[in-house]
Amino acid sequence: LATPIAAGKITTVGIPIALGLMVFTILITGFYVRRANKDFDQLTQQIVEETR
Repeated sequence: LATPIAAGKITTVGIPIALGLMVFTILITGFYVRRANKDFDQLTQQIVEETR
């Protein structure tokens, strides 16, 4: 990870990997929230209604 990307450059291989990991984390969190709001909330509501 500490290997420079190009000769004479300060940026290392770890910087793009870390940025990619941050973007991936944001995307997968957004996917989960969208799915939770769409599917899981309906299932929760059905369970609550069945228990009444």
